[in-house]
Amino acid sequence: MRWSRSAETAAIQLSQPTWMDPLKTLYSLTAFGRELSEVLAPLSEWGHRRLEKLTEARSAS
Repeated sequence: MRWSRSAETAAIQLSQPTWMDPLKTLYSLTAFGRELSEVLAPLSEWGHRRLEKLTEARSAS
């Protein structure tokens, strides 16, 4: 199965591989990806706070 996505809806844009040692590929966020990142940031922060609370509760037990 082959998936195709237009550049307008892609969140991550593939850059050309670099021919450095070691070989690596660079990625960058598209405008859509940056917008999505802003929307997901509060959820990420909530998750980190929740994890801290769970860790503290386990330490107190």
